[in-house]
Amino acid sequence: MKIRTQLRHSVQVARAERMRRQRNLDHSIVFRAVVAVVIVGIAIGGAVSAYTVGVAVRHGQVVIQVVTVTFSALTVLGLF
Repeated sequence: MKIRTQLRHSVQVARAERMRRQRNLDHSIVFRAVVAVVIVGIAIGGAVSAYTVGVAVRHGQVVIQVVTVTFSALTVLGLF
């Protein structure tokens, strides 16, 4: 009887360990996806801001354009 109890316990421990590993893997994948989205958002925001500031400098509206670009970059990142 004692062997059966030990066996049941070891099976439960193994199952819990598998679930823990799967959960860690899922969290890792989600974390990497979030980091990738943030990096892409920063890159797009930076490209848009560089282009907009370049256009604005030619037209003499630097301040307005920089504010607009900052908000567009933050929107891409999902902060606003």
